[in-house]
Amino acid sequence: MEGDKDGSGAAVADVPAGLQHCNEAALAGEALLSRHHNLLIVLAQEAPAAAAQFAGEVVTVVDAAGAVDVRALEQCADKSVYLCGDVSLAHAPDVQCALRAAQRVQVVRDISYGRGHWAGAHGEE
Repeated sequence: MEGDKDGSGAAVADVPAGLQHCNEAALAGEALLSRHHNLLIVLAQEAPAAAAQFAGEVVTVVDAAGAVDVRALEQCADKSVYLCGDVSLAHAPDVQCALRAAQRVQVVRDISYGRGHWAGAHGEE
């Protein structure tokens, strides 16, 4: 049964009432990524070009002196955190402490570098 059109070409009646505010992709049956729970932590002074395509917030945490601004890591709580840049900086105890608040921590290998193999605060690689 087709309902009223909302201008997107999809029938409003076919979409549950709580989701009628979603964009066209959702109305067409495509999955949506929540940008509110994904955090890309850039362990470098500049974010790589690929960071522009990240579905979430991108935070650069290394200052001009090459030190990690741990206060910027306070945003990790209850989020899926993805690390890129110099992952060897994640070995620092204060950085590890901040990452423990995240739901999960993963390294984006294609845009990461640094010494050795890194296991995250939750055992992820």
